[in-house]
Amino acid sequence: MFTIKLFSIVVILISIAFLGLALRIFVRGNYDDTEFETNPKMQDMGIKCARHQEMENYCKNKKLSGIGCGSCKGCA
Repeated sequence: MFTIKLFSIVVILISIAFLGLALRIFVRGNYDDTEFETNPKMQDMGIKCARHQEMENYCKNKKLSGIGCGSCKGCA
């Protein structure tokens, strides 16, 4: 009996969480922009994808230029 009550409470809490997330997306009209190359706040902080930063460091050490990581929108 305790297991059924606990399971019911967990299902209700998870349902409330999903409804809250869905309502937030519905009201805003879109998801948060998490792409490094298109998010202006991340660009202001100088955040780039890890592969891009590694390629920049590699190119500085090897005196190369023009090599992108190919995995983010800024390099593709």
